[in-house]
Amino acid sequence: MDNNTVQGLPHVEATLNYLAEGTERPVSYAYTSPSATPPTTRRNSPHPVTIRNARPILSQLSLDRQGFVLTHQDSTVTNFMMSKRYGRCTIPRSSAC
Repeated sequence: MDNNTVQGLPHVEATLNYLAEGTERPVSYAYTSPSATPPTTRRNSPHPVTIRNARPILSQLSLDRQGFVLTHQDSTVTNFMMSKRYGRCTIPRSSAC
């Protein structure tokens, strides 16, 4: 697969937060943290990325060459915005960390 094919795919730009390098092991408390201890020691490192829609080139993808493949998964959900009917299927919106 040539670079022109990949560059021509539909895409979006996004920022993904990766765990920043540090000297300590990161800790996040799921409950009240001990006194004088912050609830998390995690530090994020934002990285701008391009996310491409690879559906048009499904037949050209190979686990051996690209390191991943895309597969089709059927879903009974037809409208993810209908939270009352499909509340357990939707992902709640959350604020950025």
